[in-house]
Amino acid sequence: MSNKKKIIIGILFAFVLLEALIYFLFVNKYYIVTFKENGKTIEEKVKKGQLVKERVIQDKNFIGWFDEDTDLEFDFSTKIEKNITLIAKYGEGYTITFDSDGGDHVASVKVLVGKKTIAPEEPKRKGYKFVGWEWNGKEYTFGEALIEDITLKAIWEESDEKVTVTFDSKGGSAIEKVEVVINHPVSKPDDPYRRGYEFVEWQLNNQAYDFSKEVLEDITLTAVWKEKPKYKVVFMSDGVEVHSLTVIRGEKITTMPNNPSKNGHVFVGWFSGNNQVNADTRIYSNTTIHAGFITTDRSNLNNAITYIQSLHPTMETGGSLTANVEALGCRVTPKNLPATIDRVGTDTSVNVSFDITCGNEAGSAQTSVVIKKSPYTYTKTANSNMLNYNVTVNGGNWIGDAKLFLGNEGSFHVSSRIAVVENGKVQNNPTFKLRFNNDPNTLYTVSFGG
Repeated sequence: MSNKKKIIIGILFAFVLLEALIYFLFVNKYYIVTFKENGKTIEEKVKKGQLVKERVIQDKNFIGWFDEDTDLEFDFSTKIEKNITLIAKYGEGYTITFDSDGGDHVASVKVLVGKKTIAPEEPKRKGYKFVGWEWNGKEYTFGEALIEDITLKAIWEESDEKVTVTFDSKGGSAIEKVEVVINHPVSKPDDPYRRGYEFVEWQLNNQAYDFSKEVLEDITLTAVWKEKPKYKVVFMSDGVEVHSLTVIRGEKITTMPNNPSKNGHVFVGWFSGNNQVNADTRIYSNTTIHAGFITTDRSNLNNAITYIQSLHPTMETGGSLTANVEALGCRVTPKNLPATIDRVGTDTSVNVSFDITCGNEAGSAQTSVVIKKSPYTYTKTANSNMLNYNVTVNGGNWIGDAKLFLGNEGSFHVSSRIAVVENGKVQNNPTFKLRFNNDPNTLYTVSFGG
């Protein structure tokens, strides 16, 4: 064997010996626990960080094992980190039991008769500051002898320490971290936003976080998202696809294709079924959108006029007749309408005129709108001097407030279905108009004759 190989083997062997030495000196270290009882000594070899098993003594006068260095009863739930000697003690004694009230466990101790009590190590409790021990509702002072077994309860006060809650929105809009007083809950923030996703919940350690729980330490809450479905939007012109795009559910189309052309026709807009579509239209399913065209002759205009003349809508409640509408691809605009609609005791009709525009062609049409009679009835009661009236409103679905009007002579207030003329002189059998807040475009007639 060459000298070089011998040197390499020697170095490897030295490393093995060094590792074994480190293991036995530090990793595999043992301590000696010595038990002394009535002149007898027994030693137990205990591995570092392990527990030593309590030796049982069958003697009614046996009190317990006490640490020779501290003279305190030994807690056998204590991990061994050094050599110790435990001494068995006999004689009459009393027991102190500790109720830590949510804090760390504190082992009970036995105190020999005549010996003074010694305070144990202070327990800890998240979110609280330890104040002391109490017995029978009063703070207990250590250093006195016992005359009976006692149970001491820990006294705590809330800590003003603060902890930090961090929100990881996982690609969503930023949520600022907050500080809260320990042992108090944190308020749930507004849901973050992430384009293309729906916010599901905040989680801690992969579990849904309960915002009613007290925060005991710094935590980071993580946002959980669910991807929104995406839908295909196809634009068709005369049976040919001219444009397509993918839109997230609930989002606007945003991008529209150029307006198409068709010989002998005028482009009037994009339509999904009978509904006109534009860049602000939101998408909730796969959608096919068709280009709308009208001919350049009067055929569309004539059809639209006939269509409008055939309409006889009925109005059950007051409403606006001023909105523009679409009919057969033409723009239909009502004109010369009253500001309000007067409803009386019988059905009445109102003639409504419309301007109609179809591409470059324009015309007009007229139709009647049936105004249903008032659903309300009125009961009137006059006082002795005939200056005031009480009016009880019955029937219908009236909710809210209302007023009665009579030219410039004033008005009276209506509430709780009863109207009272407060400062106006009512004479010559006038007629008032009643308007309800939830029906602002309708005037109801109330006559005071008879």
